[in-house]
Amino acid sequence: MMQYITMTKLAAMCGISRTVMAKRLIQLRLCHDAHTPTEEALRKGLCRVRPTWGNNVMVLWHWQKTIAALAAGHSPASGGKEMEQTRRALRNSIAAARQTMQWGEIVEVVIAMKAEEQGIQARVI
Repeated sequence: MMQYITMTKLAAMCGISRTVMAKRLIQLRLCHDAHTPTEEALRKGLCRVRPTWGNNVMVLWHWQKTIAALAAGHSPASGGKEMEQTRRALRNSIAAARQTMQWGEIVEVVIAMKAEEQGIQARVI
């Protein structure tokens, strides 16, 4: 599986619509209303912007980092429906990852992402 995918594919992977995915990214301030990424999303490596023809661009999202941001950005106090959608998205993405990865590899990815987030270098031994 490619690491960077479109928002449509990311949403499908999580079992939600593109519209719901965009709203979640906007709520977390990772995406603007026009569905363009924020500086924070670009700085954290959550996405890449690729020029296409004319003045158009294609935004590709790093599926692992974006799903982790969605899961980490959810506050339990924000409501049951959103919490269930986020949990469903995380379950679906893990199920997709399990098709090609073992549990230990998934845990390593999560540990590395958390370490990177905190600015430390981690290595599973």
